[in-house]
Amino acid sequence: MGISPEPPQGDSKRFEVLMQDYSMAREDDRTFFNIQAAITGVAVALLALTAALVSDTCQLNRYVGCTEPPEIFLAGAPAIPLGVLALLQTVGASSAVRTYYMRALEKEIREYCKTPLAQLVPVANIGPASYAGLLVEVTTLRRGRGGYRFLAVLIMLIAFFTFGGLTVYIALSLSSAYRIGMFIGYGIAFAILFTNAASVTLGARQTFIRIAKQFSARQNKSMFEGAAAGSAGERSLASYLIFPRPEDWVKWIFIPLVFVLVSWGRGGGYNWGTMLTALLITEYLVYSARYQWNDIRGLKDDLHHPQSTARSRLPGNEPPRHARFVVGSSLSVAFLRLIAAFALGVMLHQTLVVVVLVCVVFGVAIAYESLRQAEADSETAARMLWIIVGVGYAVRFMVGLYAAGEPLNSALALVGTAYAYAFGVMFVLVTWTLEGTSFCDRRAANYWYVADDALSRKRHIKLLLSYLRTPDVDPTGPPPSSPLPLPRPRPCGDEPVLATPCHVRTYFAPWRVAFVCASLCSAPLGMLLAHHRIDPGLVLVSVLVTALSAVVVVRGSVVVALTAIVACSAALVGMSYLTDVSGSQPEKILLAFPWFFNGATYLSFTQQSYSELKNFAPGLVGQLKHALESVIKGIVGLSTWEVIARRS
Repeated sequence: MGISPEPPQGDSKRFEVLMQDYSMAREDDRTFFNIQAAITGVAVALLALTAALVSDTCQLNRYVGCTEPPEIFLAGAPAIPLGVLALLQTVGASSAVRTYYMRALEKEIREYCKTPLAQLVPVANIGPASYAGLLVEVTTLRRGRGGYRFLAVLIMLIAFFTFGGLTVYIALSLSSAYRIGMFIGYGIAFAILFTNAASVTLGARQTFIRIAKQFSARQNKSMFEGAAAGSAGERSLASYLIFPRPEDWVKWIFIPLVFVLVSWGRGGGYNWGTMLTALLITEYLVYSARYQWNDIRGLKDDLHHPQSTARSRLPGNEPPRHARFVVGSSLSVAFLRLIAAFALGVMLHQTLVVVVLVCVVFGVAIAYESLRQAEADSETAARMLWIIVGVGYAVRFMVGLYAAGEPLNSALALVGTAYAYAFGVMFVLVTWTLEGTSFCDRRAANYWYVADDALSRKRHIKLLLSYLRTPDVDPTGPPPSSPLPLPRPRPCGDEPVLATPCHVRTYFAPWRVAFVCASLCSAPLGMLLAHHRIDPGLVLVSVLVTALSAVVVVRGSVVVALTAIVACSAALVGMSYLTDVSGSQPEKILLAFPWFFNGATYLSFTQQSYSELKNFAPGLVGQLKHALESVIKGIVGLSTWEVIARRS
């Protein structure tokens, strides 16, 4: 580089660091220049190739022998060159930052060697380490020559208008749904790309100043600051954004279950593609976005929940200054999920269905969040929450019906929606009652209290605890301290408080009422699933049988309840043989399935504690892993297993 510096003795180490840093920056500059040139060539080639391919399609150029690919492929064609242009812009942003940094390094290096380069003295007094500075005077939009500025702007405009023109040309040749989707999707992407390109060219100076200030504020802080504050079981933000609530995996069963039962009863084919698409849009996109919104609003409560790790909600163990990033990331992904749902709806010509689904889900969500906010001052609002929570399960039932091809205005849809709604209310209220126990503390086996008014923001749960006779839960706070030390029992969240029916004060506990209502709906629902019509006499007897069995399940021991569930199921199937109602032998099972599913779910949930309920999935995974290890051990032999299982 022509530098023969003689730095002061105390600055020799600093000078060595500067020179190494400058050398690496120059090497990066050469590498990135080659990458940028290659990407530019690829972008031009892809634009030309895309234009050539789409021009031969019947949608854009109808002639004899033209090809007619699905419109979705034409709509996605501009995405390939768009991705390359986005990569090119990212490389350009790195180049802009590197240029400012290299110029700063050169100024520092010239302080150690102020003698100009002898060969350039006749032209100008230019010191060593001036390469980046000289290039700036030629190639940048801020200081470069007028001709270069014109060419640089011309290149940008050609790239953007070529891509934009191709996209518009394709969009105008497609149906209105794809046209709107392309204009929205590519329009947003184009605007972001253009804005970022302008920020690292025309606005490169301000961009670098902002970046430098941000880095300066963080450079002396630990990269992992705050990491030790989280618990070992805390899930990562990336894991949450991919699958927000793994604890709610059981809800994913409802749509496939309804689809299979209805398709089986209809005797027609199983349109698995429609079902899987409906499941993806409903659960993974729409409902996951709704749950992310709920977790954002309840972030503070979830952080202090006794079972926060098992619930696996939005991660919040980072320092407070990172909360904005966590919340912003979750909101962004939720918004992207809704966009993806709309995009799938457009592609599958189900736009109206998806719009209705989103409106219903988020309409109920707005009502739910409004009631949550009002419940601290209104007991009525808290009790209204008990009523509204079943709507989501009714929605899932309707989605399953739609996937199976059943009309949504049929008797099956009406009765099934009522059943699913009542089932959902029971499902949620039992879970909430068990959740309430995790906030409790106790001084005696049958005397509990809510510690430090922990449920002040969850009045809908506190009111459910008042239906328990044993233990007696005091929601007002801890009792006066005893002068004698008392043994501390295990945490209340580990207690299956609903396992003993007499521990509930009344037959009319909300979850019991919901269970009985679902049981009453199960008889006509089973008949509609199996025979597609209702026999008045048979349905009347079936309703009476399920009602009596539901009372037995509610008040009986686990053995009595299980016997009642099985006996009632057998009776419902057996009654079909005493009538002239037609139906194949397998289809008669559908008569009893709604009742059996409702009863088995109620019995299973009431026999568990909240800890067991929330740790069911991880425990199941652990059991499956242990079973798999046993199989492998049996195959490879004990001695070989000890070798391969040993941790180094």
